[in-house]
Amino acid sequence: MTILKRGTWLVAAAGAVVLAATNLTLPVASATATERGPTAAVLRTAARRVLDAGATGVILRVDNGRHVTRFALGAARLAPHRDLAPDDEIRVGSNTKMFVSTVALQLVAEHRIRLDDPVRRWLPGLIPDDDRITLRMLLAQTSGLYDYTEDDSFNEIFLRSLDRVEHVFTPRELVGYATAHPSAFTPGTDWAYSNTNYVVAGMILEKVTGTPVGELIDRRIARPLHLQHTYLERSSAFRGRYAHGYWMPEQTGAGYVDTAGRNDASAAWASGALVSTVDDLARFNTALLAGRLMPPAQLREMTTPVPWSADRILGRGSAYGLGLISVATDQWHIWGHGGSIPGYFTFSFTDGQGRRSVELFVPTEPTEKLGSAANDLLLAAVAAMTGTAPPRWAGPATFSPPRPGIAMASSPVTASGCVSSPSPPAASTYGPTSWAPGSTETTSASSSGVGGLRAITRRAYASWVAGFVRWLETDAGSTASETPRSGMRIR
Repeated sequence: MTILKRGTWLVAAAGAVVLAATNLTLPVASATATERGPTAAVLRTAARRVLDAGATGVILRVDNGRHVTRFALGAARLAPHRDLAPDDEIRVGSNTKMFVSTVALQLVAEHRIRLDDPVRRWLPGLIPDDDRITLRMLLAQTSGLYDYTEDDSFNEIFLRSLDRVEHVFTPRELVGYATAHPSAFTPGTDWAYSNTNYVVAGMILEKVTGTPVGELIDRRIARPLHLQHTYLERSSAFRGRYAHGYWMPEQTGAGYVDTAGRNDASAAWASGALVSTVDDLARFNTALLAGRLMPPAQLREMTTPVPWSADRILGRGSAYGLGLISVATDQWHIWGHGGSIPGYFTFSFTDGQGRRSVELFVPTEPTEKLGSAANDLLLAAVAAMTGTAPPRWAGPATFSPPRPGIAMASSPVTASGCVSSPSPPAASTYGPTSWAPGSTETTSASSSGVGGLRAITRRAYASWVAGFVRWLETDAGSTASETPRSGMRIR
């Protein structure tokens, strides 16, 4: 099972016109355009479709620059039941990479490290080609290092921990799983997403500063921005009230399985162990693109697309910078990331000026059907954020039915915490320093069920990406219509 999925999908897949470059300016939507975007009621309807597809819950936050629509539907925990709240903490997976890259670029601005420093300068002998692979290559995903989450030995140990955490991974051990495989290409000659890059980058940051990477994120980002629920957590614990993450019955061969106590986040560390909330992630992302977390020179570096990444991470029009995904259509241009870790998938995007944002959190491992519904919600949320015409709704998703005897969640869930409020004040400036009643929640999964998760989640993720890319290639910029069509079905 790949525990950290590629930044993602609009992430959901996200994709759009080849990005030439460094222009961060995005025209502010006019009042007329903003009024054309989907309403809060439309977004809630789309969110309920996500629940109908089997999600235990969904949290959505959309800031169109004038007002914030923020709500949660479903359950934070199935048994005993607790309603999901908009400020519940959740694991945000590869959104962590934006934070690690931000810390690295702050240190570059302070002349404590250079983007073109080779790994050998700080961690000699850790990886092959350490004299050629630079910090820039790690952040940009151009090192060629194998992704340790694809290693069979790693996955064997990690999957065993889903019943009971028996092993705590060290960063050096994670890198070892990667270096047991040959590199994908000569450093700096191509692009390939690899979680190993950010593990090595995190180790370099610790070597340079003598401070744990989690503490660096806290000191340099969370405290200055008053992100009270954002922290790097290597264990399965949470510090505040949180949403439990779940696998669905068709993935486990049993009932819904709670992953909250089984997520050994030491397997993710600097590539994906962050915990946050929709409000915190929105504040971070808008502050980042507004230039409040680093000087302009470093922000230009972060937002300059890697040439080899164009059209590859999420299809036509997508590109990767330094820990940041760029997605553009003829109607909008957004920046951010996404992430997944067992039982959770999340997205966070903002416009190029840090004035508008969208965050979507789903505490359920995606299937193809769930991916299709969440994709529709994300597209509608981006339309609401940017004040553009909403995309056409897709018809029912096409997906493989569950094995016989596995019940599907299909009953209604109640909404909680719906609010509409003015946008919050700007963040601080840069400085030095659900489910279905009657379904069974199990406490452990059968070995055959868990063993199949790796292939299932990869297929679901790939299908989700393909569906979003297909929409970008055929419908981006089209006139709004709510007539169902078959062209956007997930396969």
